[in-house]
Amino acid sequence: MGLGVFPREEMLDEQARRRSTFSEGTTIRLADGQFWSLPGRRSDHSDPEYDATFVAIFEAEDVAERLRAELALTILLLSRNSDPTPEQFQEPLGFPPDSPSLLEMQRAVHEMVLDRARTWTGPGPGSAPTGSRRDSPKRRWIRMPLNET
Repeated sequence: MGLGVFPREEMLDEQARRRSTFSEGTTIRLADGQFWSLPGRRSDHSDPEYDATFVAIFEAEDVAERLRAELALTILLLSRNSDPTPEQFQEPLGFPPDSPSLLEMQRAVHEMVLDRARTWTGPGPGSAPTGSRRDSPKRRWIRMPLNET
């Protein structure tokens, strides 16, 4: 059976896999057709894993690198709200190549990142995607359409 195509009885149920620490966030439809919630940055304590992944998106040299960093953030956030095994991540993230659903998910994650950048509370100057760094040529592409460099 191809990646991303799973019989209903074998599907990973998002609600059944929720952790007791589930935190509502941005909901995004993934390859399994279900909506999954991607929580925000932990505000009650330091969150270096989120911060590093988030900053990597804005430090990406090109669109391909940015998409990989956004996928890494998606996986990180999925793992905070649910407890799938590494193999089970293939189900919600296993889009067929050139799938319109894949492009829709990438756009939704990208928009989530841009929205969260507006309220960034991560590490200090030089690592946040705000201020004059936001307008530098290296960072200007983050505001461009999803598929342009």
